[in-house]
Amino acid sequence: MGVLVCFLVGFGIGLLVVLYQILRHRVESRTKLRIGPRNPGTRGPCFLLLPGCWLAVKRRNLPAVQSALNLHHARCCSWVEGLTTADGLFISPPINGWILVVGGLLPNPWKDIDACFRFVLDLSRKVGKVQLFSADRATLRHAWAKAEGGRVMRAYAWAGRTVWVQGLPTRAEADLRMTCFDYFEPLPSGQTAALAANLNKIPLLAAKWGLDPARIHHHLMLKEQGVTGEPAHRY
Repeated sequence: MGVLVCFLVGFGIGLLVVLYQILRHRVESRTKLRIGPRNPGTRGPCFLLLPGCWLAVKRRNLPAVQSALNLHHARCCSWVEGLTTADGLFISPPINGWILVVGGLLPNPWKDIDACFRFVLDLSRKVGKVQLFSADRATLRHAWAKAEGGRVMRAYAWAGRTVWVQGLPTRAEADLRMTCFDYFEPLPSGQTAALAANLNKIPLLAAKWGLDPARIHHHLMLKEQGVTGEPAHRY
């Protein structure tokens, strides 16, 4: 009888351990989908970590954006896979009428501002409204631009100095009190706080212009897949 009791107790403990591991695995699997923290002040969970550089394209047709970017070796993938891939580009499914493009092969405003300008201009000729955002907290470098139909409507980029100013500040920039310096304008003493404020306000500007990536909700990320691949031309 004592042996049977010991067997049953051991079996029960083993069963509990197995159940615990199964539940733990499910929780961890769900947690891995949370690529970023929840944004304060937003309703519902937000899972997308704000990328260092991204495009927002005003389109509902993913293949059209894929064709405009001339993506090679394209394949479908989940948001999680696309956003954690270091190389290539990830094109998201449409979110509220916008398509996001992120990845390490986007043109870098700090390396070649002319290439960045040509890229935004050319893409806007093909797909219409295009927005570019970039931020580097380590160096305080930042940029935002919007183009439509082959015309840059507004752009600003700071990389230790102002490297791109085009168009008049938008109402959204004014409302957010974003600070822009002119070409060759020296940075006044103590203005690093203004640069840091610009960085923090870029997601807010993106939201006012169209879509803040950090406010994409979990259920939207699970509904559809995007496309990943390599652009024909590297900037």
